[in-house]
Amino acid sequence: MKNNNIELFNLLTLQLLTKLHDSFPVKQNITIGEYQELDNSENSSIFFDTIKFLRKEKFIRYSEQVYGQFVSVSLTNKGLNILGLTPTSISKTESLVQVFKEALKNRSSESCSVAVKELTKLAITTTIKKISNDE
Repeated sequence: MKNNNIELFNLLTLQLLTKLHDSFPVKQNITIGEYQELDNSENSSIFFDTIKFLRKEKFIRYSEQVYGQFVSVSLTNKGLNILGLTPTSISKTESLVQVFKEALKNRSSESCSVAVKELTKLAITTTIKKISNDE
């Protein structure tokens, strides 16, 4: 059985990180109205909780949340670095943000899932390397 929450989380994560990468360093105001799949009472919490999750995991930052939007959203150094890294499971010529853009073109839940798994894998690998270097 497919989990629609995870599919919507994956899709929003790809859309948001790609948008922030493409506009970096200019901060963006992100509104729920930009994401039709989430702009309803059934799915709106996925919009808010996904953005809060990405902030908690230090991929993004924002100055404040006001009704229906997040203000001055941008990638953190961690988010920017990870998006520029090359996933090991694909061609060495593609950055992660290029994988995201391809997944968004396809809009299939599987391609979005694979892209978010690559993001997670690179984030974990980067964190482990940082911890190893700090010791």
